[in-house]
Amino acid sequence: MDSFTKDAMELMDLPVEILEIIFDYLTVPDLKNASMVCLQWSNMAFSGRRMHRVRLNVDFRNDDSQDYLTLLRRSKRQYRHVVLEIDSKKMTVISCFIELLENFKRSVESLKLVSYYVEYSQIRDILLEVPNLKKLSLQAMVLLDHAQTANLMPPSIKPLHQLTDLVLQSDSSLQLQPFDICTFAPNLRKLDMDCDLTRAVEVFSHFSDRLKSVAVFFKTNAFFLRFCEINFPELLEIDFYSDDEQFDDDAAVRTISTFFARLKRLQMATLRCNITQPIMNALIENCRDITCLHIKTGNLENRAFSGLANLTKLKVLTLDGWLRSIVFEDCKPLSALQELRLHSIAMDHTLECFKKLSTMMPNLRKLDVIEQDMDDDCLHFICKNMVSLQQMLLEICPNITEDGFEYLNRLPHLFELSLGYLDLLQGFLVLIPPNEVKLLSLNRCDKLTDDDLMLIPHVFPLLTRLKIASCHLITFAGIERLRSQIPWCTVITEHILE
Repeated sequence: MDSFTKDAMELMDLPVEILEIIFDYLTVPDLKNASMVCLQWSNMAFSGRRMHRVRLNVDFRNDDSQDYLTLLRRSKRQYRHVVLEIDSKKMTVISCFIELLENFKRSVESLKLVSYYVEYSQIRDILLEVPNLKKLSLQAMVLLDHAQTANLMPPSIKPLHQLTDLVLQSDSSLQLQPFDICTFAPNLRKLDMDCDLTRAVEVFSHFSDRLKSVAVFFKTNAFFLRFCEINFPELLEIDFYSDDEQFDDDAAVRTISTFFARLKRLQMATLRCNITQPIMNALIENCRDITCLHIKTGNLENRAFSGLANLTKLKVLTLDGWLRSIVFEDCKPLSALQELRLHSIAMDHTLECFKKLSTMMPNLRKLDVIEQDMDDDCLHFICKNMVSLQQMLLEICPNITEDGFEYLNRLPHLFELSLGYLDLLQGFLVLIPPNEVKLLSLNRCDKLTDDDLMLIPHVFPLLTRLKIASCHLITFAGIERLRSQIPWCTVITEHILE
Protein backbone atom coordinates (compact mmCIF):
# COMPACT_ATOMS: atom_id res chain seq x y z
CA MET A 1 0.00 0.00 0.00
CA ASP A 2 2.86 2.36 0.89
CA SER A 3 4.68 1.68 -2.38
CA PHE A 4 1.48 2.28 -4.33
CA THR A 5 1.05 5.66 -2.65
CA LYS A 6 4.64 6.59 -3.31
CA ASP A 7 4.56 5.65 -6.99
CA ALA A 8 1.07 7.00 -7.75
CA MET A 9 0.92 9.59 -10.54
CA GLU A 10 -0.84 12.85 -9.82
CA LEU A 11 -3.11 14.53 -12.32
CA MET A 12 -0.60 17.31 -12.90
CA ASP A 13 1.99 14.69 -13.92
CA LEU A 14 -0.04 13.36 -16.83
CA PRO A 15 1.51 13.80 -20.29
CA VAL A 16 0.16 16.66 -22.38
CA GLU A 17 -1.23 14.17 -24.90
CA ILE A 18 -3.37 12.51 -22.21
CA LEU A 19 -4.58 15.86 -20.86
CA GLU A 20 -5.59 16.89 -24.38
CA ILE A 21 -7.81 13.82 -24.66
CA ILE A 22 -9.34 14.42 -21.21
CA PHE A 23 -10.08 18.06 -22.05
CA ASP A 24 -11.82 16.98 -25.24
CA TYR A 25 -14.49 15.28 -23.14
CA LEU A 26 -15.09 18.18 -20.73
CA THR A 27 -18.12 20.44 -21.06
CA VAL A 28 -17.52 24.14 -21.61
CA PRO A 29 -18.28 25.00 -17.93
CA ASP A 30 -15.82 22.28 -16.88
CA LEU A 31 -13.21 23.64 -19.30
CA LYS A 32 -13.66 27.05 -17.68
CA ASN A 33 -13.05 25.56 -14.24
CA ALA A 34 -10.00 23.64 -15.47
CA SER A 35 -8.56 26.79 -17.04
CA MET A 36 -8.32 28.41 -13.59
CA VAL A 37 -6.03 25.69 -12.19
CA CYS A 38 -2.82 26.94 -13.80
CA LEU A 39 -1.50 28.73 -16.88
CA GLN A 40 -0.75 25.49 -18.72
CA TRP A 41 -4.30 24.23 -18.26
CA SER A 42 -5.71 27.61 -19.24
CA ASN A 43 -3.81 27.51 -22.52
CA MET A 44 -4.88 23.94 -23.21
CA ALA A 45 -8.54 24.34 -22.24
CA PHE A 46 -9.20 27.13 -24.72
CA SER A 47 -7.06 26.28 -27.68
CA GLY A 48 -7.10 24.16 -30.81
CA ARG A 49 -10.09 22.03 -31.64
CA ARG A 50 -11.87 22.84 -28.35
CA MET A 51 -12.40 26.43 -29.47
CA HIS A 52 -15.16 25.18 -31.77
CA ARG A 53 -17.32 24.80 -28.63
CA VAL A 54 -16.50 28.21 -27.18
CA ARG A 55 -18.32 31.46 -27.89
CA LEU A 56 -17.17 34.96 -26.99
CA ASN A 57 -20.06 37.23 -25.94
CA VAL A 58 -19.15 40.90 -26.22
CA ASP A 59 -21.99 42.70 -24.46
CA PHE A 60 -21.90 46.49 -24.76
CA ARG A 61 -25.54 46.96 -23.74
CA ASN A 62 -24.77 47.61 -20.09
CA ASP A 63 -21.01 47.88 -19.95
CA ASP A 64 -18.70 49.79 -22.25
CA SER A 65 -16.25 50.84 -19.54
CA GLN A 66 -12.51 50.98 -20.05
CA ASP A 67 -12.04 48.11 -17.57
CA TYR A 68 -14.32 45.89 -19.63
CA LEU A 69 -12.57 46.87 -22.87
CA THR A 70 -9.13 46.34 -21.34
CA LEU A 71 -10.13 42.88 -20.16
CA LEU A 72 -11.34 41.95 -23.65
CA ARG A 73 -8.19 43.28 -25.33
CA ARG A 74 -5.97 41.14 -23.10
CA SER A 75 -7.43 37.92 -24.45
CA LYS A 76 -5.04 35.89 -26.58
CA ARG A 77 -7.51 33.11 -27.33
CA GLN A 78 -8.29 32.51 -30.98
CA TYR A 79 -12.06 32.71 -30.78
CA ARG A 80 -14.05 31.21 -33.65
CA HIS A 81 -17.55 32.22 -32.60
CA VAL A 82 -18.33 35.79 -31.54
CA VAL A 83 -21.57 37.54 -30.48
CA LEU A 84 -21.74 41.34 -30.30
CA GLU A 85 -24.66 42.90 -28.43
CA ILE A 86 -25.05 46.69 -28.55
CA ASP A 87 -27.46 49.23 -27.17
CA SER A 88 -28.54 51.49 -30.03
CA LYS A 89 -27.48 54.50 -27.93
CA LYS A 90 -23.89 53.23 -27.77
CA MET A 91 -23.11 52.60 -31.44
CA THR A 92 -19.73 54.35 -31.09
CA VAL A 93 -18.37 51.26 -29.32
CA ILE A 94 -18.35 49.42 -32.65
CA SER A 95 -14.94 51.00 -33.31
CA CYS A 96 -13.74 49.35 -30.08
CA PHE A 97 -15.13 46.04 -31.25
CA ILE A 98 -13.32 46.35 -34.58
CA GLU A 99 -10.11 46.99 -32.66
CA LEU A 100 -10.82 43.90 -30.55
CA LEU A 101 -11.22 41.77 -33.70
CA GLU A 102 -7.57 42.46 -34.51
CA ASN A 103 -6.66 39.89 -31.83
CA PHE A 104 -8.34 36.98 -33.61
CA LYS A 105 -9.58 38.26 -36.98
CA ARG A 106 -8.31 35.24 -38.93
CA SER A 107 -9.88 32.70 -36.60
CA VAL A 108 -13.48 34.03 -36.51
CA GLU A 109 -15.86 31.70 -38.33
CA SER A 110 -19.24 32.88 -37.03
CA LEU A 111 -20.43 36.35 -36.04
CA LYS A 112 -23.76 37.43 -34.59
CA LEU A 113 -24.64 41.11 -34.17
CA VAL A 114 -27.60 42.03 -31.96
CA SER A 115 -28.90 45.61 -31.89
CA TYR A 116 -31.93 47.64 -32.87
CA TYR A 117 -30.08 49.07 -35.84
CA VAL A 118 -26.59 49.35 -37.32
CA GLU A 119 -25.25 51.57 -40.08
CA TYR A 120 -24.21 50.02 -43.36
CA SER A 121 -20.67 51.45 -43.13
CA GLN A 122 -20.25 49.85 -39.69
CA ILE A 123 -21.27 46.45 -41.02
CA ARG A 124 -18.86 46.88 -43.92
CA ASP A 125 -15.97 47.81 -41.59
CA ILE A 126 -16.65 44.82 -39.31
CA LEU A 127 -16.77 42.36 -42.20
CA LEU A 128 -13.43 43.63 -43.46
CA GLU A 129 -11.92 42.27 -40.25
CA VAL A 130 -13.27 38.71 -40.60
CA PRO A 131 -12.14 37.45 -44.03
CA ASN A 132 -12.67 33.79 -43.09
CA LEU A 133 -16.24 34.22 -41.87
CA LYS A 134 -18.53 31.26 -42.57
CA LYS A 135 -21.70 32.29 -40.74
CA LEU A 136 -23.19 35.78 -40.28
CA SER A 137 -26.31 36.61 -38.27
CA LEU A 138 -27.60 40.19 -38.34
CA GLN A 139 -30.23 40.64 -35.66
CA ALA A 140 -30.46 44.34 -36.49
CA MET A 141 -31.82 46.67 -39.13
CA VAL A 142 -29.17 48.00 -41.50
CA LEU A 143 -29.78 51.72 -42.04
CA LEU A 144 -28.52 54.51 -44.25
CA ASP A 145 -25.37 56.26 -43.10
CA HIS A 146 -23.96 59.71 -43.82
CA ALA A 147 -22.37 58.77 -47.13
CA GLN A 148 -25.67 57.55 -48.50
CA THR A 149 -27.69 60.50 -47.24
CA ALA A 150 -25.23 62.75 -49.10
CA ASN A 151 -26.07 60.82 -52.29
CA LEU A 152 -22.60 59.34 -52.39
CA MET A 153 -22.41 55.65 -53.23
CA PRO A 154 -20.47 53.98 -50.38
CA PRO A 155 -17.99 51.21 -51.13
CA SER A 156 -19.53 47.78 -51.43
CA ILE A 157 -18.81 44.96 -49.00
CA LYS A 158 -15.84 42.90 -50.07
CA PRO A 159 -16.93 39.39 -51.14
CA LEU A 160 -16.67 36.80 -48.37
CA HIS A 161 -16.12 33.63 -50.35
CA GLN A 162 -16.25 31.33 -47.31
CA LEU A 163 -19.56 32.75 -46.08
CA THR A 164 -22.13 29.99 -46.55
CA ASP A 165 -24.67 30.73 -43.79
CA LEU A 166 -26.59 34.04 -43.56
CA VAL A 167 -29.34 35.03 -41.12
CA LEU A 168 -31.14 38.39 -41.50
CA GLN A 169 -33.59 39.63 -38.91
CA SER A 170 -35.71 41.05 -41.75
CA ASP A 171 -35.48 41.66 -45.47
CA SER A 172 -35.60 45.47 -45.06
CA SER A 173 -31.81 45.59 -45.44
CA LEU A 174 -32.24 44.57 -49.07
CA GLN A 175 -33.71 47.99 -49.81
CA LEU A 176 -30.21 49.44 -49.49
CA GLN A 177 -28.55 49.26 -52.89
CA PRO A 178 -24.98 48.61 -51.65
CA PHE A 179 -26.19 45.82 -49.34
CA ASP A 180 -26.09 43.24 -52.11
CA ILE A 181 -26.14 39.70 -50.73
CA CYS A 182 -25.56 38.19 -54.15
CA THR A 183 -22.25 40.06 -54.38
CA PHE A 184 -20.76 39.88 -50.89
CA ALA A 185 -21.97 36.30 -50.19
CA PRO A 186 -21.63 34.55 -53.55
CA ASN A 187 -21.40 31.03 -52.11
CA LEU A 188 -24.40 30.90 -49.79
CA ARG A 189 -25.75 27.47 -48.92
CA LYS A 190 -28.01 28.46 -46.00
CA LEU A 191 -30.33 31.50 -45.96
CA ASP A 192 -32.69 32.61 -43.18
CA MET A 193 -34.71 35.71 -44.12
CA ASP A 194 -38.19 37.22 -44.31
CA CYS A 195 -39.85 37.29 -47.71
CA ASP A 196 -41.97 40.44 -47.87
CA LEU A 197 -40.22 42.31 -50.68
CA THR A 198 -39.78 41.69 -54.38
CA ARG A 199 -36.03 41.92 -53.77
CA ALA A 200 -36.23 39.12 -51.21
CA VAL A 201 -37.93 36.84 -53.73
CA GLU A 202 -35.18 37.71 -56.21
CA VAL A 203 -32.45 36.82 -53.70
CA PHE A 204 -34.04 33.46 -52.87
CA SER A 205 -34.39 32.79 -56.58
CA HIS A 206 -30.77 33.77 -57.27
CA PHE A 207 -29.43 31.19 -54.80
CA SER A 208 -32.16 28.58 -55.36
CA ASP A 209 -30.02 26.13 -57.32
CA ARG A 210 -27.40 25.84 -54.55
CA LEU A 211 -29.20 26.39 -51.23
CA LYS A 212 -29.15 23.42 -48.85
CA SER A 213 -31.15 25.12 -46.09
CA VAL A 214 -33.87 27.79 -46.20
CA ALA A 215 -35.75 29.50 -43.38
CA VAL A 216 -38.42 31.88 -44.61
CA PHE A 217 -41.01 33.94 -42.75
CA PHE A 218 -44.00 35.60 -44.43
CA LYS A 219 -45.51 38.44 -42.40
CA THR A 220 -48.23 38.66 -45.04
CA ASN A 221 -49.16 36.40 -47.93
CA ALA A 222 -48.33 39.01 -50.59
CA PHE A 223 -45.22 37.14 -51.77
CA PHE A 224 -46.17 33.71 -50.48
CA LEU A 225 -47.15 32.08 -53.76
CA ARG A 226 -44.31 33.75 -55.68
CA PHE A 227 -41.85 32.11 -53.30
CA CYS A 228 -43.57 28.73 -53.69
CA GLU A 229 -42.98 28.90 -57.44
CA ILE A 230 -39.20 28.79 -56.89
CA ASN A 231 -37.49 25.44 -57.35
CA PHE A 232 -34.84 24.40 -54.78
CA PRO A 233 -33.40 21.17 -56.21
CA GLU A 234 -30.61 20.80 -53.59
CA LEU A 235 -32.69 21.69 -50.52
CA LEU A 236 -32.18 19.46 -47.48
CA GLU A 237 -33.80 21.62 -44.78
CA ILE A 238 -36.68 24.09 -44.75
CA ASP A 239 -38.29 26.20 -42.00
CA PHE A 240 -41.52 27.56 -43.42
CA TYR A 241 -43.42 30.13 -41.34
CA SER A 242 -46.61 31.91 -42.38
CA ASP A 243 -49.26 33.31 -40.07
CA ASP A 244 -51.65 34.71 -42.68
CA GLU A 245 -51.78 31.88 -45.22
CA GLN A 246 -54.45 29.38 -44.11
CA PHE A 247 -54.43 27.25 -47.28
CA ASP A 248 -58.16 27.60 -47.85
CA ASP A 249 -57.65 28.59 -51.49
CA ASP A 250 -57.45 25.76 -54.04
CA ALA A 251 -54.85 27.56 -56.16
CA ALA A 252 -52.61 28.14 -53.12
CA VAL A 253 -52.93 24.49 -52.10
CA ARG A 254 -51.94 23.31 -55.58
CA THR A 255 -48.98 25.67 -55.71
CA ILE A 256 -47.53 24.65 -52.38
CA SER A 257 -48.26 20.96 -52.97
CA THR A 258 -46.25 21.22 -56.17
CA PHE A 259 -43.54 23.07 -54.23
CA PHE A 260 -43.08 20.14 -51.85
CA ALA A 261 -43.39 17.59 -54.63
CA ARG A 262 -40.18 19.03 -56.09
CA LEU A 263 -38.20 18.76 -52.83
CA LYS A 264 -37.09 15.20 -53.39
CA ARG A 265 -33.95 15.51 -51.22
CA LEU A 266 -35.61 17.15 -48.21
CA GLN A 267 -34.50 15.73 -44.85
CA MET A 268 -35.71 18.27 -42.29
CA ALA A 269 -38.99 20.19 -42.53
CA THR A 270 -40.51 22.73 -40.13
CA LEU A 271 -43.95 23.80 -41.35
CA ARG A 272 -45.50 26.41 -39.07
CA CYS A 273 -48.36 27.33 -41.35
CA ASN A 274 -51.47 25.28 -40.51
CA ILE A 275 -51.01 22.85 -43.37
CA THR A 276 -54.00 21.02 -44.80
CA GLN A 277 -54.37 17.39 -45.86
CA PRO A 278 -53.40 17.75 -49.58
CA ILE A 279 -50.13 19.42 -48.60
CA MET A 280 -49.46 16.78 -45.97
CA ASN A 281 -50.04 14.09 -48.60
CA ALA A 282 -47.67 15.80 -51.06
CA LEU A 283 -44.98 15.91 -48.38
CA ILE A 284 -45.35 12.25 -47.43
CA GLU A 285 -45.51 11.00 -51.02
CA ASN A 286 -42.51 12.94 -52.35
CA CYS A 287 -40.13 13.65 -49.46
CA ARG A 288 -39.26 10.11 -48.42
CA ASP A 289 -35.85 11.03 -46.92
CA ILE A 290 -37.27 13.19 -44.12
CA THR A 291 -35.71 12.44 -40.74
CA CYS A 292 -37.09 15.42 -38.77
CA LEU A 293 -40.60 16.80 -39.22
CA HIS A 294 -42.20 19.70 -37.34
CA ILE A 295 -45.76 20.56 -38.26
CA LYS A 296 -48.27 23.03 -36.90
CA THR A 297 -51.64 21.33 -36.81
CA GLY A 298 -55.19 22.61 -36.68
CA ASN A 299 -56.71 21.91 -40.09
CA LEU A 300 -55.86 18.23 -40.45
CA GLU A 301 -58.61 15.76 -41.26
CA ASN A 302 -59.43 12.28 -39.99
CA ARG A 303 -56.60 9.77 -40.51
CA ALA A 304 -54.26 12.65 -41.42
CA PHE A 305 -51.21 10.79 -40.11
CA SER A 306 -52.11 7.43 -41.61
CA GLY A 307 -49.42 7.82 -44.26
CA LEU A 308 -46.61 8.84 -41.92
CA ALA A 309 -45.33 5.27 -41.85
CA ASN A 310 -44.15 5.82 -45.43
CA LEU A 311 -41.49 8.13 -44.00
CA THR A 312 -39.33 5.19 -43.01
CA LYS A 313 -36.40 7.41 -42.00
CA LEU A 314 -38.40 9.69 -39.69
CA LYS A 315 -36.63 9.94 -36.32
CA VAL A 316 -37.94 13.20 -34.82
CA LEU A 317 -41.55 14.44 -34.88
CA THR A 318 -42.63 17.79 -33.42
CA LEU A 319 -46.29 18.80 -33.17
CA ASP A 320 -47.82 22.10 -32.11
CA GLY A 321 -51.24 23.71 -32.42
CA TRP A 322 -54.57 21.89 -32.13
CA LEU A 323 -54.60 18.12 -32.29
CA ARG A 324 -57.57 15.75 -32.44
CA SER A 325 -57.19 12.09 -31.62
CA ILE A 326 -58.87 11.09 -34.90
CA VAL A 327 -55.83 12.24 -36.91
CA PHE A 328 -54.01 9.12 -35.63
CA GLU A 329 -56.61 6.66 -36.90
CA ASP A 330 -55.12 3.82 -39.01
CA CYS A 331 -51.57 5.06 -38.49
CA LYS A 332 -49.09 2.21 -38.67
CA PRO A 333 -46.15 2.05 -36.24
CA LEU A 334 -43.28 4.42 -36.97
CA SER A 335 -40.48 2.04 -36.12
CA ALA A 336 -37.65 4.52 -36.78
CA LEU A 337 -39.13 7.33 -34.68
CA GLN A 338 -37.04 8.03 -31.59
CA GLU A 339 -38.06 11.51 -30.46
CA LEU A 340 -41.47 13.18 -30.00
CA ARG A 341 -41.85 16.86 -29.12
CA LEU A 342 -45.23 18.25 -28.14
CA HIS A 343 -44.92 22.05 -28.00
CA SER A 344 -47.84 24.32 -27.06
CA ILE A 345 -50.33 21.75 -28.25
CA ALA A 346 -53.98 21.33 -27.25
CA MET A 347 -55.71 17.96 -27.55
CA ASP A 348 -59.39 17.12 -27.62
CA HIS A 349 -58.91 13.90 -25.58
CA THR A 350 -55.41 14.04 -24.09
CA LEU A 351 -55.19 10.54 -22.62
CA GLU A 352 -56.70 9.00 -25.77
CA CYS A 353 -54.09 10.80 -27.88
CA PHE A 354 -51.26 9.46 -25.73
CA LYS A 355 -52.63 5.94 -26.04
CA LYS A 356 -52.52 6.21 -29.82
CA LEU A 357 -49.09 7.86 -29.75
CA SER A 358 -47.80 4.96 -27.68
CA THR A 359 -48.97 2.47 -30.34
CA MET A 360 -47.58 4.60 -33.17
CA MET A 361 -44.14 5.01 -31.60
CA PRO A 362 -43.04 1.69 -30.10
CA ASN A 363 -39.33 2.62 -30.03
CA LEU A 364 -39.60 6.16 -28.66
CA ARG A 365 -36.45 7.23 -26.81
CA LYS A 366 -37.13 10.88 -25.99
CA LEU A 367 -40.33 12.75 -25.09
CA ASP A 368 -40.57 16.54 -24.69
CA VAL A 369 -43.87 17.96 -23.45
CA ILE A 370 -43.94 21.78 -23.22
CA GLU A 371 -46.97 23.89 -22.40
CA GLN A 372 -49.47 21.11 -22.67
CA ASP A 373 -52.60 20.06 -20.77
CA MET A 374 -51.51 16.52 -19.88
CA ASP A 375 -52.41 15.45 -16.33
CA ASP A 376 -51.44 12.80 -13.79
CA ASP A 377 -53.35 10.06 -15.62
CA CYS A 378 -51.38 10.79 -18.79
CA LEU A 379 -48.08 10.69 -16.92
CA HIS A 380 -49.10 7.41 -15.28
CA PHE A 381 -49.88 5.99 -18.72
CA ILE A 382 -46.53 7.13 -20.10
CA CYS A 383 -44.63 5.53 -17.20
CA LYS A 384 -46.45 2.25 -17.58
CA ASN A 385 -46.52 1.94 -21.36
CA MET A 386 -43.75 3.98 -23.05
CA VAL A 387 -41.12 1.78 -21.48
CA SER A 388 -38.42 2.46 -24.09
CA LEU A 389 -38.11 6.12 -22.99
CA GLN A 390 -34.61 7.23 -22.08
CA GLN A 391 -35.14 11.00 -21.83
CA MET A 392 -38.19 13.00 -20.74
CA LEU A 393 -38.82 16.74 -20.40
CA LEU A 394 -41.96 18.13 -18.76
CA GLU A 395 -42.33 21.90 -18.78
CA ILE A 396 -45.29 24.21 -18.14
CA CYS A 397 -47.76 21.37 -17.61
CA PRO A 398 -50.09 22.91 -14.98
CA ASN A 399 -52.28 19.81 -14.58
CA ILE A 400 -49.42 17.60 -13.41
CA THR A 401 -49.20 17.28 -9.63
CA GLU A 402 -46.79 15.49 -7.33
CA ASP A 403 -48.99 12.35 -7.59
CA GLY A 404 -48.14 12.00 -11.28
CA PHE A 405 -44.61 10.72 -10.56
CA GLU A 406 -45.50 7.70 -8.45
CA TYR A 407 -44.75 5.26 -11.28
CA LEU A 408 -41.53 6.85 -12.52
CA ASN A 409 -39.59 3.67 -11.73
CA ARG A 410 -41.66 1.82 -14.35
CA LEU A 411 -39.40 3.43 -16.98
CA PRO A 412 -36.37 1.12 -16.72
CA HIS A 413 -34.25 2.95 -19.32
CA LEU A 414 -34.97 6.53 -18.25
CA PHE A 415 -31.61 8.20 -17.53
CA GLU A 416 -32.47 11.90 -18.06
CA LEU A 417 -35.39 13.79 -16.53
CA SER A 418 -35.99 17.54 -16.89
CA LEU A 419 -38.75 19.34 -14.96
CA GLY A 420 -39.52 23.00 -15.54
CA TYR A 421 -42.16 25.48 -14.39
CA LEU A 422 -44.14 22.80 -12.55
CA ASP A 423 -46.29 23.67 -9.54
CA LEU A 424 -45.02 20.80 -7.41
CA LEU A 425 -45.59 21.00 -3.67
CA GLN A 426 -42.87 20.95 -1.06
CA GLY A 427 -41.99 17.36 -0.23
CA PHE A 428 -43.18 15.93 -3.55
CA LEU A 429 -39.95 13.94 -3.88
CA VAL A 430 -41.19 11.65 -1.12
CA LEU A 431 -43.76 10.29 -3.60
CA ILE A 432 -41.18 9.33 -6.24
CA PRO A 433 -39.84 5.78 -5.93
CA PRO A 434 -36.08 5.18 -6.36
CA ASN A 435 -35.30 5.02 -10.08
CA GLU A 436 -32.54 4.81 -12.70
CA VAL A 437 -32.26 8.54 -13.56
CA LYS A 438 -28.67 9.75 -13.91
CA LEU A 439 -29.23 13.30 -15.22
CA LEU A 440 -31.77 15.55 -13.49
CA SER A 441 -32.73 19.17 -14.21
CA LEU A 442 -35.03 21.29 -12.02
CA ASN A 443 -35.96 24.69 -13.46
CA ARG A 444 -38.37 27.12 -11.80
CA CYS A 445 -39.85 24.54 -9.48
CA ASP A 446 -40.50 27.36 -7.03
CA LYS A 447 -41.97 25.39 -4.11
CA LEU A 448 -38.95 23.13 -3.63
CA THR A 449 -36.83 23.90 -0.57
CA ASP A 450 -33.41 23.00 0.82
CA ASP A 451 -35.02 20.17 2.78
CA ASP A 452 -36.34 18.69 -0.48
CA LEU A 453 -32.78 18.53 -1.80
CA MET A 454 -31.83 16.12 0.97
CA LEU A 455 -34.25 13.56 -0.51
CA ILE A 456 -32.50 13.52 -3.89
CA PRO A 457 -29.79 10.94 -2.98
CA HIS A 458 -32.49 8.45 -1.96
CA VAL A 459 -34.84 9.06 -4.90
CA PHE A 460 -32.09 9.26 -7.52
CA PRO A 461 -29.32 6.98 -6.20
CA LEU A 462 -27.54 6.77 -9.58
CA LEU A 463 -27.45 10.52 -10.20
CA THR A 464 -24.25 11.81 -11.82
CA ARG A 465 -25.35 15.32 -12.86
CA LEU A 466 -27.88 17.69 -11.33
CA LYS A 467 -28.84 21.13 -12.63
CA ILE A 468 -30.91 23.47 -10.47
CA ALA A 469 -31.98 26.81 -11.95
CA SER A 470 -34.21 29.59 -10.58
CA CYS A 471 -35.81 27.50 -7.82
CA HIS A 472 -36.42 30.49 -5.60
CA LEU A 473 -36.73 28.74 -2.22
CA ILE A 474 -33.46 26.84 -2.67
CA THR A 475 -30.35 28.53 -1.28
CA PHE A 476 -26.64 28.25 -1.90
CA ALA A 477 -26.24 26.77 1.58
CA GLY A 478 -28.72 24.01 0.70
CA ILE A 479 -26.79 23.27 -2.51
CA GLU A 480 -23.52 22.97 -0.58
CA ARG A 481 -25.15 20.61 1.90
CA LEU A 482 -26.37 18.45 -0.97
CA ARG A 483 -22.92 18.41 -2.58
CA SER A 484 -21.46 17.00 0.61
CA GLN A 485 -24.02 14.17 0.45
CA ILE A 486 -23.35 13.24 -3.20
CA PRO A 487 -19.71 14.18 -3.95
CA TRP A 488 -19.71 11.93 -7.03
CA CYS A 489 -22.43 14.04 -8.67
CA THR A 490 -21.76 17.23 -10.64
CA VAL A 491 -24.15 19.92 -9.37
CA ILE A 492 -24.71 22.90 -11.66
CA THR A 493 -26.63 25.93 -10.41
CA GLU A 494 -28.09 29.08 -11.95
CA HIS A 495 -29.80 31.98 -10.15
CA ILE A 496 -29.61 30.50 -6.66
CA LEU A 497 -29.91 32.65 -3.52
CA GLU A 498 -26.69 33.31 -1.62
